Amino acid sequence: MRHGQPCVFRVSPLMDPAVDALLAGRGWSRIDETVVMAAPLSDATMPAGVAVAEARDAVWSEGYMRFNGVPPARQAIHDRMLAAILSRAGYAIASDEEGAPVAFGLGVVEANHVGLFDIVADPSRRRAGHGLRVVNGILAWGRGHGATQAYLQVVATNAPAIALYERLGFVEAYRYHYRLPA
Repeated sequence: MRHGQPCVFRVSPLMDPAVDALLAGRGWSRIDETVVMAAPLSDATMPAGVAVAEARDAVWSEGYMRFNGVPPARQAIHDRMLAAILSRAGYAIASDEEGAPVAFGLGVVEANHVGLFDIVADPSRRRAGHGLRVVNGILAWGRGHGATQAYLQVVATNAPAIALYERLGFVEAYRYHYRLPA
C-alpha cells in the first residue's frame, strides 16, 4: 500500500487464469470489465468542425474534465498524466456550428497504431454525432501520421459507445478487468 493506495490487479487473458481464481477465492472484488477493440484504418478525412492539435491547451483540459464531471482538484493529476505521454499525441475538439466545443478526445500514435483515449461528448448533447466526429477526426489525424491500425478501450457496460465503435469497423480483441481487495 505504497502512498496509502491499495493493491489493484489488472486481469487480462495474458495472465494465468489461476491468479484470477485465487483472488476471487480470497474475496477480491471484480470491477470495471473493459473491452479492447481494434480496427484497420482506411483513408479518412478530417470531419468538419474538428481540430486536432499536438499541444494540449486549457480549452481541451477544462472541457474534458467538465464533460466527464471530474472535480477541479483532480485536473492537475490528469494533466500530469497527459504530460508524461512520450509518443505523438493529438488533442481533438469537435465544435458545433457556433464554434462551441461539444466533444473531446485524445489520439496517441506509436509505430503504425493510433490509440483512442478520453473520448467524451457534452452530456447534454449526446447522441447527436459529436463523439463520432471527434473519433473520425482522431482516426484521420492518426492516418496522417502513418497509422494503419487503431485501438481503444471501452467499459463493457457502455453499449452506446461499443455500438458506435462497431459501426466504425472496430471489433473486440479481448477483455480485461480489475481485482481490488475486499
